[in-house]
Amino acid sequence: MTRRTLATALAALSALAGALLSVLLFLRQGGVDGPFGWLAALCGTHLGAGCDLVQRSPLAEPFGVSLAWLGAGYYGLALVLLASARISGGAHVRTALVSLAVAGLVLDAGLLAYSLLVVGALCTLCALTYAATLGLALGAVQRGGARAF
Repeated sequence: MTRRTLATALAALSALAGALLSVLLFLRQGGVDGPFGWLAALCGTHLGAGCDLVQRSPLAEPFGVSLAWLGAGYYGLALVLLASARISGGAHVRTALVSLAVAGLVLDAGLLAYSLLVVGALCTLCALTYAATLGLALGAVQRGGARAF
């Protein structure tokens, strides 16, 4: 496997993981643990657990929209850009993908700081989405180099 293929795989798997984690965050935010009992165990079961504290903060629903759904849309857009870059090979698509990934990293850094410094807690699922964004960015930057997709 070439380095380019590995970078693409890293970006795609990270975006898929991020989308899945975002949907799980949304389910958790809505109190839907049901078949996802392990989700409650991962996040903590008491009201003072990190996930609950973070998801009750004002930034959990900016402008009345769940941040988890926005995250799912972000990762979905990244997947569309990855596929488009693979098909077209255009430099503008690679630039858009790298820009999106770097913007996600910056936003995640801000959300992490807010979570730790203002809320005083860390949401485990949120932290996993931050890792997915990092993987997406690393793959996109490696893939978005001088060579075409």
